[in-house]
Amino acid sequence: MAEITKIQQPLSKLQERMTKMLEECRPNGWIDHPKEVCSRCQGFGWRRKPVALVNGVMTYTPETCDCQLEKLADNRLLKASIPLIFQQASLNLYKPQTPQQTTVIRELKKWVENYKPGTKGLGFYGKAGIGKTWLLTAVLKELIHLGYSAHFTNVPDLLNRFRRCYGDDAIEGAEDITDELNSMDILLLDDIMVSQNTEWVNQQIYTLLNHRVLNEKTTFVTFNGDIQKMNEKLTEPIASRLQGLCRLMLLDGQDRRR
Repeated sequence: MAEITKIQQPLSKLQERMTKMLEECRPNGWIDHPKEVCSRCQGFGWRRKPVALVNGVMTYTPETCDCQLEKLADNRLLKASIPLIFQQASLNLYKPQTPQQTTVIRELKKWVENYKPGTKGLGFYGKAGIGKTWLLTAVLKELIHLGYSAHFTNVPDLLNRFRRCYGDDAIEGAEDITDELNSMDILLLDDIMVSQNTEWVNQQIYTLLNHRVLNEKTTFVTFNGDIQKMNEKLTEPIASRLQGLCRLMLLDGQDRRR
């Protein structure tokens, strides 16, 4: 314990030295712009954690401040590409219209509490505008705050993004997009049945879903209609993988957009 006391420097002195170094590095005429400083770590990103009493003196070790973990979560949210209209999505803000929706909210909260990598995903189907995408985006955000990587993808927009890869002015390759989506712990595929059913479209969707099946990646989907319509619209291999990846649930209610 004596060695610990000998090598451990008081963090307050270390903070003073760091502050002085920052002051010396600032150019002449530097103006500080007011900004919010974390009250827990005073903006240093770490704080003192009590370890043990040594000869009547408390010893400390540095630990990462919660504000840094919050910044990481904010970065993951930014990379998730959640559309502006859904950025405020929250399970607590969703106002159920029916008893079934109340039950769904309760089940979603329980699902988040029990989540672990590889857990079977979720899928909502039903009428347009009843909040299918809002609810799954809210769950997506919950998982992001728990430390998982996630991505929101509107399927028609994704297919257009793939198409642009083949133009002379392409700024990204199809493989880059695929690698990005495949790397995500959780992927939300919104409006998976909107696009025209062509061989090329089916191939893109199949490839994406098949990778997630093989690698046990959690996947969310939304579509308008019902299971029968899904089986008629999608090819059998795609429909089979969707039902294997997701617990598909009907969400009832009225169009909230009107």
